[in-house]
Amino acid sequence: MKNKLLACVVVALLSSSMVFGQEKGDARIIAGLGMGTKAAIKENKADKAFGTGISITGDYFIIDRLAVGTRYTFFFDSKIGDPATGEVTYSANTLNIEGKYFFVTGGVNVYALAGVAFAAEKSVLSSALTEPLTFKDNFFGAVFGGGADFALGKKLFLNAQIAYNTPLEQLIMQTGVGFKF
Repeated sequence: MKNKLLACVVVALLSSSMVFGQEKGDARIIAGLGMGTKAAIKENKADKAFGTGISITGDYFIIDRLAVGTRYTFFFDSKIGDPATGEVTYSANTLNIEGKYFFVTGGVNVYALAGVAFAAEKSVLSSALTEPLTFKDNFFGAVFGGGADFALGKKLFLNAQIAYNTPLEQLIMQTGVGFKF
């Protein structure tokens, strides 16, 4: 078993030495996990807490090494309380329009990003005794950060990104698998 794991690691490292450029006209899609520092609520916490969700990204290279695209992250609902006496459900999502500049360094492409961000939050207060009360809010702001792509072949890659989202006032870390076409 150890030999198979070692072989997989060696193959991944060798394939990551392949250069995969970012040229005008290229497009890519990434699907993965998003993790936000204030994307959930927890019992006994005055502020929001760490939450997870699903992220999907699409990028198009308008010139060599410069891509524009969108990223949507939906954070899973979090709940506190008891349905009989009162329960609060919180959810958030964000849609970014980003520009990314890539610094190609071999099998690893590092990039800086900046853009605009739209975010929505929703809280629902419900209990067995009353009708649910829903509170919604939308925000507009900026997003900036950076990330890296790790080649797994000519078209497949791993992506890791960290960015600060001003509408939700949180760091969002994302990781996923991408495909270049």
